[in-house]
Amino acid sequence: MRDFFAGIAFVIAGIVTIITAQQFPTLPSLQYGPSLFPSLIGGDFASVGLYLP
Repeated sequence: MRDFFAGIAFVIAGIVTIITAQQFPTLPSLQYGPSLFPSLIGGDFASVGLYLP
């Protein structure tokens, strides 16, 4: 049961990280910007959270 709550916490943390990262400004000369790495980390958090329960 403890893993279930930890999984839910990881999914929520991942979603919040992705939403927050999408608010970062983009650079006009690049197709990616400062939101790329936090979005990848947030996706990893959410996927690990779905794996735990």
